[in-house]
Amino acid sequence: KEHPQGVSVLYLHTAFQFHLKRKYPKYKDGTFAQLGDFIWGPHGSRLASPVDFLHHDTLKDPSDGIHGVSLCHAIGAADPDYVGDANLFVSWVWKYNILEMIEALYAYCTEQELNPAKTFVWMCFFCNNQRRWLRPAPGSAPNGVEVFGRNLTKIKRVLCVVDDFSNAIYFGRIWTVYEVFLALLKNLDIDVTL
Repeated sequence: KEHPQGVSVLYLHTAFQFHLKRKYPKYKDGTFAQLGDFIWGPHGSRLASPVDFLHHDTLKDPSDGIHGVSLCHAIGAADPDYVGDANLFVSWVWKYNILEMIEALYAYCTEQELNPAKTFVWMCFFCNNQRRWLRPAPGSAPNGVEVFGRNLTKIKRVLCVVDDFSNAIYFGRIWTVYEVFLALLKNLDIDVTL
């Protein structure tokens, strides 16, 4: 199978923020969970009235021909330079503030002397086709353990973005604990940033 695709940190730090300012009024104080509700509909609504953010809802998924692709796919369709083989799997929580998360990724690139234009992050919010996750066809719901495990193993480098060492939301989420467990089990490179 092909290598998972990721979104460049440069895109998140520049063009993504431009789109947020235009389409999402709460972008300064909002969390990714709130942005997800805005894009795909409130949690539990089964995407009754999604917002076509970056044309993700009008593009057809090449794997099944149905309208609705990942944000990563939509970004790559608009500008292929912003999407590439993921070289950093980001373990994080949707409850994080959007701008703080983007700044943490950019600061990590600076500290590690990584080119943000060539640092392609795999983040479930952007890289999973949320149509498949939130409104799957009968019998076709993705296996999260398989999808996250396969992508983490292929990418081979994990960045854990922890919100607060003393009282972190991060350590209360089963997915983030699973990602760290699997990375340790597979002996993958793990970095931590705040």
